[in-house]
Amino acid sequence: MITFEDLIHTPPGTVPLDWDAAEALLGFPVHAGLKDFYSRVLCGEQRCIKGTYHLDNSCFLPPASDAYADWISLISGDVDYELYPLCSAVNFESAIQAAFGKWTGGYDMGRRALIGSFYTDVGDDFLLLFNQDTGTIEWNDPGYGHFEVYEENPYGIFAENLETFYLRLSGCDGIQK
Repeated sequence: MITFEDLIHTPPGTVPLDWDAAEALLGFPVHAGLKDFYSRVLCGEQRCIKGTYHLDNSCFLPPASDAYADWISLISGDVDYELYPLCSAVNFESAIQAAFGKWTGGYDMGRRALIGSFYTDVGDDFLLLFNQDTGTIEWNDPGYGHFEVYEENPYGIFAENLETFYLRLSGCDGIQK
């Protein structure tokens, strides 16, 4: 079974992937941070990496919109999460394409790839999205607001980059309680 510890302790590039094929399918170069995430481990039939995280509002940067400044305070405590590395290197470029598009319902949500979810007691799950343009890991609650317009849903930044994301989920960033 692949664990979160396996993910963070396996060097990027361990899984050899032909990024040229993925970039040709997507139509843009894939961010180095996203390549890092996908080239560490394969989950196979496991499909995802599961864990528990102690969530409180100090774990998040202020949301991009003041309208959602207090949103995270609605949830706190231990929440389950799932991360979605690749299951297989075979036809991986289709899985990368799906990470950018499947969660959007066909709407333009910018270049964001779904890499995980938080499961809370407040309605739907919170999506964990890798922002291709900035390298940040964002949270988004698509069960509230107007799903078809990204900025009209509660959203914000969970981590400034992938390294901080790994530290945050492992509790080694000094924030997690």
